Amino acid sequence: MKTTLMVILLGICISTPALAGEVVEHDTAWGRNCYPSQDSYAIKLKNRTGHPVDFKVCLERKSGKWACYVSSNVYPGEVEPSSWGYYVCHGTGKAKWWWRDAGAYSTRFPRP
Repeated sequence: MKTTLMVILLGICISTPALAGEVVEHDTAWGRNCYPSQDSYAIKLKNRTGHPVDFKVCLERKSGKWACYVSSNVYPGEVEPSSWGYYVCHGTGKAKWWWRDAGAYSTRFPRP
């Protein structure tokens, strides 16, 4: 089985330009978490590939550190997370994400 790892920086694919499908930014929000902070940043991603994938998303904090989350076995058309679970307090608005075929654990996700 061929395993593919795609890299996304700030919502722009830096892999092959003509992708059959991809994991894309579905929605973002400022200030929904970490009350009373207005600089919390949250993101949802959507699987637009034709098969289940695992993905990792990392969000940058103003301190320069990254908070990372992993979702496994996300089906085509599915949006993750269903709530506003991927978020950071004091965020910069920068996000990076990567995906691979679901269960392809030999393909390691990079660090941001």
